[in-house]
Amino acid sequence: MCEDMFVYLFGYGSLIWRPGFPYSKKFNAFIKGYKRMFVTKSRDHRGTEELPGRVVTLVKKPEDDPSDEEWIAWGTVYSIADDVAQPILKNLDYREKGGYERHELDVFLAEGEESYGKAIVYLVSPDNIDYVSENETTSTIADTIFRSVGASDKSLELLNRHKRFYAKPLGQIWVDDGAVQAISQRAKSLLPVGIIKMVGDFSKNSLVSILDANSNPISRGITNYSSNEILNIIGKQSKDYFNTLDGYTNEAVIDHNNLILL
Repeated sequence: MCEDMFVYLFGYGSLIWRPGFPYSKKFNAFIKGYKRMFVTKSRDHRGTEELPGRVVTLVKKPEDDPSDEEWIAWGTVYSIADDVAQPILKNLDYREKGGYERHELDVFLAEGEESYGKAIVYLVSPDNIDYVSENETTSTIADTIFRSVGASDKSLELLNRHKRFYAKPLGQIWVDDGAVQAISQRAKSLLPVGIIKMVGDFSKNSLVSILDANSNPISRGITNYSSNEILNIIGKQSKDYFNTLDGYTNEAVIDHNNLILL
């Protein structure tokens, strides 16, 4: 069950890669009976009043849906200390002001298990003025996403972010037990000192898989360095490369905001 003295927040969109608040830990979980869909108009972050963009919300499976398909939505749960939760949620209320409201839903860690507990989720209800019918055609949604631009960036950039984290990784990085714990339990960035080996030929800003010493996938992330640059600093302490070797201006191989757990 979710521990006392912590508030749990479930992110399924931009909160996955850009939470923008301090948290104690993060872990993957899913919500039953919902799907992630681009059915919300955005008049600020991804569009304007004249040309609203599209952003995602979670859509509840209709009670009269005749299919046997199980709807689930995967995301990231953030554990936030209770004593700092209220100002964080207040800021999120503003960030998610375009029709989103707080709800509390059960989150699950694995099929067949009981609920881990309740988490706060920001959703847009079907009766909201900015909610678009989930029956809108794919071509209409795609055209809107392609054309719309808001204060944050294009709706297309949001779509690309979703696609990017679920694309085929271009490389693999094996890490030691200390790095596994830092990434999965303490929401830290991946540093070279925790890397055991690497396979693949890729450029900077590429998607890679991260595996533990037994080759179990634990995460995916977007790299700050190319494969050749990473090979030069595997196992090194920050003092041995950070701002001392040409081109190494970032301490982390992958920043924690660009990591998603598996």
